[in-house]
Amino acid sequence: MAFNHKFLKDKSILPKTKPDARGQQKSMSIEPNMFNGECEGLTFKYFFGKGEGLYPAMKLGTLRAICDALEDALRNKEQSKLEFEITNSQNKPATIITVGRGEDLIPFLGLSGDVNGQKKAQKFMWYADKGVRLLRNGQPVPDLEVHERMTRTFVKEFDLFVRALEDVFNPREWNNNGGGGQSSRGSYQGGGQRQGGGSYQGGGSYQGGGNGGGNGGGSMAAATNEYDEMF
Repeated sequence: MAFNHKFLKDKSILPKTKPDARGQQKSMSIEPNMFNGECEGLTFKYFFGKGEGLYPAMKLGTLRAICDALEDALRNKEQSKLEFEITNSQNKPATIITVGRGEDLIPFLGLSGDVNGQKKAQKFMWYADKGVRLLRNGQPVPDLEVHERMTRTFVKEFDLFVRALEDVFNPREWNNNGGGGQSSRGSYQGGGQRQGGGSYQGGGSYQGGGNGGGNGGGSMAAATNEYDEMF
């Protein structure tokens, strides 16, 4: 049976931005990186505005390593971070994916890079669903524990995204003359722009609610180690 890709539109396990003053949040999306019928990995997508986004594409090994880094962060309750520098084009700046715990010890995933010549960054965390509260013996569970539990759910359910990739996996074919081509295939760049064929559907969707906690976004230098200054 083919995988139902509508599951990827379910935001319940996706990382989200910190709620704004109105309680609104945006989700980072995760979906197969499709171009002209070819697919070799998944892409993380987040848009700051129309035509302004970061969407690094990764193959399965890197995706599993990011999940492992989240598991490490869950095991070790201390401030830490691990950065993955993703370069999808030699002509575009890299995107940095950062995984770890912040000063508040809440597990997070961050995207940062150059978008149309500007340094952009966004931090995401995992929240309980809208309308859901966690109680222990009638008392609210601390925010940190809520974030940890929802992060653990994402790690456990990551195979959802792997199954989506398996359903459409179709790597480019290399010729027998020692070379290889992409058959006019487009590719996601490190941030902000995209070249080549194919089309994309972008953007996280707004949703309300979520527990508080975490730190907000800001700007930072692309492909540098200034992530701490940004958060």
